[in-house]
Amino acid sequence: MNTLITRPLRAAWVFVLALVFLAAPAAHAQETQWRTLEPTLAPSNWSFGLKAGLANTDFYGSSSNADGTGVGFTGGAYLTYHFHPRWALQSELMYTHRTGTEDHSQVFRGSRNAEYTFGFLEVPVLIKAYLPQQQGPAAYATVGPYASMRLYEDARDANNILQTVDLDSELRRWDYGVAAGFGMESFANGRSLSFDARYNWGLANLFTDETRPEFRTRGFTVAVGIGL
Repeated sequence: MNTLITRPLRAAWVFVLALVFLAAPAAHAQETQWRTLEPTLAPSNWSFGLKAGLANTDFYGSSSNADGTGVGFTGGAYLTYHFHPRWALQSELMYTHRTGTEDHSQVFRGSRNAEYTFGFLEVPVLIKAYLPQQQGPAAYATVGPYASMRLYEDARDANNILQTVDLDSELRRWDYGVAAGFGMESFANGRSLSFDARYNWGLANLFTDETRPEFRTRGFTVAVGIGL
């Protein structure tokens, strides 16, 4: 298997296991009363934590004749500023492994149904709105923009056309888009636990040549977070 894929996946397993280890004391506390996080927070309250999960991604654009999805790892850290009992601003620094299949035979002749693999460093800035809740985990919705920088790229096809292409010069380094989702958050023993589901809609055309077909990213991610 390509080392660009195996290395991030090995790192993903290490990251996920580390989160499970950190979350275990809170998750298995026998006499802890779980309660909503949102009503207890005062303005100017900061929180920091780690997140890890999976990303189901693909690509879209004017050349999407036979595209397919792929599954990769996403993980990183978040910083949240609670400026109101029901409102917060959350920024994240996330690594996301994006992969999918795209028909670019119009661009690279003979490269039908090519499999693309990208590693992105993403920075979303999200408004976080907590829903009214009397007790139990607090439900919330998130929405906001994100910017990402491409760390590496790889593409393969059955005819070995893309293996000879300098993708770094063909593609833009930066991507941007809009993210929206929902989640649940609770805490015990002073440590927060959260589950987050989100859809990322990329708006930038990855090709540097504007005369080529549009090539954009999108994907659905699920992640578990733990406050530190």
